[in-house]
Amino acid sequence: MTTCKAGGFIRKNKEKASLFGVPTSDIDLTIRTAMTGYNAGSFLTEDGEDYAIMLSLPINKKRDFTDLSKIYVESMLGEFIPLNQLAKIEFNTNKGTITHYNTTRSATIGADIAKGENVADLTNAIKEKLNKYNFPKGYSFIIAGESENQKSAFGALAQSALIAFIGILLVLLLQFKSIKQTFIVFAAIPLAFTGSIYMLMITGTPFSFMAFIGLIALMGIVINNSIILIDFANKLRDEGKSIFNALLEAGQVRFTPILITSLTTICGLLPLTLQGTELWSPLGWTIIGGLTLSTLLVLLIIPALYVLFTKEKTETIK
Repeated sequence: MTTCKAGGFIRKNKEKASLFGVPTSDIDLTIRTAMTGYNAGSFLTEDGEDYAIMLSLPINKKRDFTDLSKIYVESMLGEFIPLNQLAKIEFNTNKGTITHYNTTRSATIGADIAKGENVADLTNAIKEKLNKYNFPKGYSFIIAGESENQKSAFGALAQSALIAFIGILLVLLLQFKSIKQTFIVFAAIPLAFTGSIYMLMITGTPFSFMAFIGLIALMGIVINNSIILIDFANKLRDEGKSIFNALLEAGQVRFTPILITSLTTICGLLPLTLQGTELWSPLGWTIIGGLTLSTLLVLLIIPALYVLFTKEKTETIK
């Protein structure tokens, strides 16, 4: 019995094949050669190119069941016997299967989205239609597929974001040894998130899985500007300068490095972001928007918070 791609199988008549002197293995090999091709060797040209020699029926048309009448099998006596005299195609109906989802009978309907469409928007549109549909008693629907995978992925990413937040917090506490200054540095994160949200709204980009990854990456990027500013101001204050003078000099000296660092990051992300792909554009716009707004405001908000939460050092006279 030889299975065919059309969903049926070819049943060989072993008694008749034996009568004609045709081994059943030759029938299998002949069918396989005609339908899928058989590598009979290779041909080496004068230019050194090696080409495989494939034996099969003509490959310029789609296979169908009438091709079996064109196939001949060679007997042990050298005679060519038509295949349809030694075998025939049979079809069997498959037994119906019942699928279950959480012990409930179910039927799965799937589809792929067209290029350029958004999974979240299409899923919401389908859910809206299904919610309005009057299902018979005992029937309901569950959205699965990529939408369900995104929900589980968001849950895992939320844990990763929390771990990243705690890790950054511990590093800043070790660096500054001050809860107040750690809070000042962290003030850049809400500024960045605000810029990301506005950028996604302006570009019409949905908040997706990749946008969430962009927010997590953004936390580590934007606080660098605050660290550069606060750390330099602290060093100037250790040299005896006042808060105002330390911040003024820190802003003047660190303005160019902060600006260039942000611009190089944005310029590096733009080519990937402007491709408009569903995978990379949300991540790129998230980082670009957050970095743009935080860079513009960090030189205003961070110094104001520094003045508000930092006291002038007083010298003790003995």
